[in-house]
Amino acid sequence: MIRGIAALVLITAGLAAPVKAGNTPPELHSITFSRETVAVSGLQTKLLVVSARLTDDTEVVEQPFFAGQESFPAVRINNRWVVLSLVSGTKQDGVWTGGVAVTSDWASGTYKPDLIFARDSSWALLEIDPSTVIDVPSIEVTSSNKPVLTLTFSPQPAVVGGNLTRTVRVIDRDSGQPLQGVPVTVNYDNSCAEGDIRSPDGRTNASGVYNSTLTGTSAALGHCAWITSDNVPEQPATIIAPTYLFPNFRWSVTARPASTSVPAGTNVAVTGTLEPDGSGTEVQLQRLTGSTWRTVNRGTTDGEDRFSILATPPGVGTYSYRALAPGNPSRTGATSPVFTIRGT
Repeated sequence: MIRGIAALVLITAGLAAPVKAGNTPPELHSITFSRETVAVSGLQTKLLVVSARLTDDTEVVEQPFFAGQESFPAVRINNRWVVLSLVSGTKQDGVWTGGVAVTSDWASGTYKPDLIFARDSSWALLEIDPSTVIDVPSIEVTSSNKPVLTLTFSPQPAVVGGNLTRTVRVIDRDSGQPLQGVPVTVNYDNSCAEGDIRSPDGRTNASGVYNSTLTGTSAALGHCAWITSDNVPEQPATIIAPTYLFPNFRWSVTARPASTSVPAGTNVAVTGTLEPDGSGTEVQLQRLTGSTWRTVNRGTTDGEDRFSILATPPGVGTYSYRALAPGNPSRTGATSPVFTIRGT
């Protein structure tokens, strides 16, 4: 079976194994492509089969894709790794084959393999530009009508505990027109980094829009959206035009004094929380003077998003206070409800 992982990144995981003295790495004799030209448009997928003949005095080792480990043998084309499997011959002299999906995410142009990666049973490594030892093939790609997406949020800024609507808009790269019926997947947090290729959440409407709403949003997680190409036999789904974005949240600030009545000039601890994910953030304690809020003390939230700041009513009377969390590029500033402390 042909196996290929588009956009696969080889991750060296420290698979330590001794290399026998004098052992030579696998030798590359040829690389061939199943196509010389290909035209792709929109969501189309065309399979490019890649074959390589490898020989070795021991045997070439096969390590299929596995998260956290390197995969080999593999050939790199257009920054995508094609993982190869033995289809004929032996591990001492055999033809290894894999496939990669060509989609409209490939820009029009000519592509050649620029790196091959293989190991043998003694762990000797072959890692070279194939063109340095053989004549390499090429494929001419004509790409058009790539779907391009944007991701936005509503409301902005978002509110902790409220609903968050994620809107994906998809247009044609060439014409700028909205694309209807395009399959869209929306996710967040670790599912974005892991690239979970699952069934699409829905399809765009006549305006090229797909909406997805989360209820009771409690954390400022990164969100992502992507479009999945048409599938081909024995190929995993392929992501086209992914995007990743953090919504802006309004701070949610609470503050409460340890006592609401103390002798004038006495320190009172004001404790509170800052959400979402407010650890290490400066919080200002403000006191109302006439019609102006003035900062009278500052503190910083701890690892659990909590803070403690001292308030000191300066004289006899009732004073209004609040805690202010200033805004930053990813948060909109906000204040706690006003509270009072009476100096006696």
